[in-house]
Amino acid sequence: MKMRGIIHHEDSDAMMTIFLFHGSTQPYFDKLHPLVELFSTYPLNVVSVELPGHGKSPFDKKVDVNELIQSFILELSEILQQWDAVAFCGYSLGGSLAFKALEHEVTRPEFIITFGTGFVLGEEETSLIRMFFSDSFFASLGWKAGMERIHKNWDALIESIAGWYYPESPILPNLELIKKSEVPVLAILGEADEPFPASKNIPLTKGIPNVTVRAIQECGHFDYFSKAWPQVRNEIMIFLQRLGYHPRKNK
Repeated sequence: MKMRGIIHHEDSDAMMTIFLFHGSTQPYFDKLHPLVELFSTYPLNVVSVELPGHGKSPFDKKVDVNELIQSFILELSEILQQWDAVAFCGYSLGGSLAFKALEHEVTRPEFIITFGTGFVLGEEETSLIRMFFSDSFFASLGWKAGMERIHKNWDALIESIAGWYYPESPILPNLELIKKSEVPVLAILGEADEPFPASKNIPLTKGIPNVTVRAIQECGHFDYFSKAWPQVRNEIMIFLQRLGYHPRKNK
């Protein structure tokens, strides 16, 4: 089954449509997610995308990172046909794939916002990611049964994810192509983000005028939409205001 786009909010005065891409092993962002609720206060259409291999859009076998990117690009291109002006917003893997859509020129988004999506991976971080995304890790936390309920083919998904992240992986954003695009980017990274710490990633973006990186204090990889949300929300709203987007007055 192909990647699904789930429309959460349609606005008759919409300036554009924002597409939300979730992270590895997560379900798509539902209508009660903080991101959906925030963007719904703006004159925007809000669409969550269920990434390849996840939920009801399963892999039927182990898929390598190049297959993932190719599948995402092809299927996103189909979804975007019914929309005009668009923007992308992604968390972790979802942010990486948002950058892939830009690099492969699927469309020219108005802007991109990412959370927990880094630009570099060292061996230490790679090992940590592989530990996070192992069947045994989810089993040890008592989450495996829940994942099997959420994802139609959990075994193929978890076997695939472990091979997507390594120091030279094509899943990592290409900063040179991002710079050439001139698309405004807000990259939010936690200072305590285990695989993508702000301190290792911010120096890579120096001298790139269209990329704004914001470090969030005491924020780990899984904190962006929980304890760190007030800071994250504020950074999003400042970024949108700078680009000329404002919440509707009746909200």
